Amino acid sequence: MRARIRRGWIIIGAGAGALFCLLLVLVASFPYRDTLSALLTPRQLKLTYATQQPSIPLGVTLKDVRLLSTATRPEQLLIASDSLTLRPTLSSILFGAPALNAVAAIYGGRFRATVEQRGALVATSFAFDGIDLASSQPLRQLDVGLDGSLSGTGTADLQSAMLADDHADLRFNGQSVVLHIADGFPPIALGAVDGRVLLEHGTLNFNQVESRGGDFALKADGALTLADDPGDAELHARVFLTPNPSGRDHFGFFLHFLPHPPAVGPYYIDGPLDAPSIH
Repeated sequence: MRARIRRGWIIIGAGAGALFCLLLVLVASFPYRDTLSALLTPRQLKLTYATQQPSIPLGVTLKDVRLLSTATRPEQLLIASDSLTLRPTLSSILFGAPALNAVAAIYGGRFRATVEQRGALVATSFAFDGIDLASSQPLRQLDVGLDGSLSGTGTADLQSAMLADDHADLRFNGQSVVLHIADGFPPIALGAVDGRVLLEHGTLNFNQVESRGGDFALKADGALTLADDPGDAELHARVFLTPNPSGRDHFGFFLHFLPHPPAVGPYYIDGPLDAPSIH
């Protein structure tokens, strides 16, 4: 009886080992470059990297990675990462549909995503943790001055290279966030910040945005209609602002220049992003 049981375990172990070896062969021969091209090229995106090496136990790791937009000349850098590890999903190995799991070291934090093609649609789910806002390439390109760290989760459905065709849903939370408005103006400590952003029809809708523990208690909602030139994006927002003691100490003088005292009601911000009006 014991001999039979032992033989059974040997057969199971051998079968599992054979399956694992087959999986290794499939992963090793997986067409990463072609899959990346199929996922990115129709969206006018391109991924470049310096070297590729195997990742234990499965997948590959790319070094010195750059995600570029090919929609402009010269091509625009969107995201930079020291390393990006790619692994094929099980469905992509079995059925050949372009799909990858990705883990990247990015701006002092970590980004994880699953990207798969469904017909003409590229569907993604993602999470990121501990992103350093001060070193974020997209924020620097928008000339936004922020310090602190950011984490969040979300999904995105990319239909084409046009943002108006895409949909995304992001929930985020930030820690020790500080906003730098302009030279000569004191930085604004926002503390902990969380909220939700939806991308629909080329517009970023934000709601449930709140900050706590900084110079101000803030609540905001509104929409940002995107444009080819970020400065031309149209902002329409409602902001409730309540100064904390530190806010009154640091910004009491500047509060007199606002259209009305914070206790009267919300502020409305309207106009192009590089020169909005406040009322």
